Amino acid sequence: MERKKTITIMLALSMVLIFALAAEAGPLRPGPQSRGGGMQVEALKSFIELKLTPEQQTKLTDLIAKYQEQQRNLNDRMRGEGRGLIRELRSEEFNEENARDAYRTASSFREDSFILRLKMLHDIKSVLTPAQQELLQARKAQRRDKMMERLESMLEMRDE
Repeated sequence: MERKKTITIMLALSMVLIFALAAEAGPLRPGPQSRGGGMQVEALKSFIELKLTPEQQTKLTDLIAKYQEQQRNLNDRMRGEGRGLIRELRSEEFNEENARDAYRTASSFREDSFILRLKMLHDIKSVLTPAQQELLQARKAQRRDKMMERLESMLEMRDE
């Protein structure tokens, strides 16, 4: 039973790491890096290597729940109030003031989501020891290098 609980916690934490790393990397763009499966495995490997204590696992699990709820609330607001941009795009008449208001509203949701991700990342880092943070940064650098190699390879293939 304890093993199942540990595996469940590690899977949940790997998802947090994925979102935290994505927040640092920026929005996903179409292409091979956005397919996800390999990224999840890499994040899980990173968390296993971190060798989190039970206390850290509990803290990170609590952080997951906290930020998931906040993101859910933000998404609900965005669905409700953020429709103005689409409405303006589909409008037959151009009204610059309405368009600017709709854009500002949509931008504020994106900004709030960005800030929420940064807060989550900061809170995650505060739970980790300096050695764990260094290991996480090293893994991140390895993933970035791999991604750059793939991108360069794709560019070379395209130019041929």
